[in-house]
Amino acid sequence: MDLKNKLRLGVCMSSSTCTNLKYNKAHIHRIFDKRLKKIDNEYLVSYVNMRKYPTILFVMAKIMEMNYT
Repeated sequence: MDLKNKLRLGVCMSSSTCTNLKYNKAHIHRIFDKRLKKIDNEYLVSYVNMRKYPTILFVMAKIMEMNYT
């Protein structure tokens, strides 16, 4: 995974209610969001189509599956 995808995953994880992060989620989300806006123009300008990122979708699905079982 490149840096953009890692930051997208961080944004998804910090904004999800399924992750049990023991950190300040809002602060982490702001940091990842700010860095991603600097790097990726697509994230800055438009709504992101998450179907383009199957790895991130897979990881978030596994996190939700582990959380609810």
